[in-house]
Amino acid sequence: MKLINLGCGTRYHRDWVNVDFVSLTPDVIAHDLSLGVPFQDNEIDAVYHSHVLEHFSKSGAVTFLQECRRVLKPKGVLRVVVPDLETIVKQYIKWRDLALTGDKEAQLNYGWIMLEMYDQVARNFSGGYMAQYLSQDEILNTAFVRERMGTAFEIYRRNVENAKSNVVVKQSQSSSKHFERRFMSSSLGRVLNQGKQKLLNPLINQYWRERRYRKVGKFRLSGEIHQWMYDRYSLTQLLTQCGFRNPKVCGATESLIPNWLEFNLDTEPDGSVYKADSLFMEAIK
Repeated sequence: MKLINLGCGTRYHRDWVNVDFVSLTPDVIAHDLSLGVPFQDNEIDAVYHSHVLEHFSKSGAVTFLQECRRVLKPKGVLRVVVPDLETIVKQYIKWRDLALTGDKEAQLNYGWIMLEMYDQVARNFSGGYMAQYLSQDEILNTAFVRERMGTAFEIYRRNVENAKSNVVVKQSQSSSKHFERRFMSSSLGRVLNQGKQKLLNPLINQYWRERRYRKVGKFRLSGEIHQWMYDRYSLTQLLTQCGFRNPKVCGATESLIPNWLEFNLDTEPDGSVYKADSLFMEAIK
């Protein structure tokens, strides 16, 4: 069988053909999926992608799924994993109502679920506020966040600890910076600084504004943010629109793909779920 894992990130298996935007290993093919799926018509037995579809625009998702269908053999299987909007909304309402009663734990859980709902849509810098939350020395509602994220929580926290251990202490300011401060505090320096503020500050401010716009724009187009969200109804409708048959919600351990559990793409070897906050669906070409 020929199996492809699209947008695999670091989650891949060598029995699959693994494709991602950037490749850091020979086991992964580098390809921009917004340009199409790099396989021939009717070539693939199963297509899998996890937390990829939501990074396409609403119209872009249609094109991407049509590409997935094109490369599948007749009766081939498509497996789609996305953040589950329905569950997030239910959690939001639950914890909001409890937070309004003054329940401290509920207020913490409400704060996290708001990040799940909006941060990856609205963020303007990599990782966003979710990364800041997960990077805290102590997460007061660890059990809830771990339950929402699955084993991805432990992986992220290990990466945080490794990053902290590799922090390099900043060197003290150079002598040139020290000289600059002393000169600007002198009489001549103050006169020059006043002239600079009057003549150059408007140009400097414009430069930094444009630089910020370019930086944010580049990030927003980088593919990290979510451009749409799905629940079981909307994803069923989308798959049907794209020509797939029998779309069905399944669990992380269930699949029409033979030997699914051996690949450990949605689960760990011990059976725990990698991204527990997900909606899992399969459909047939």
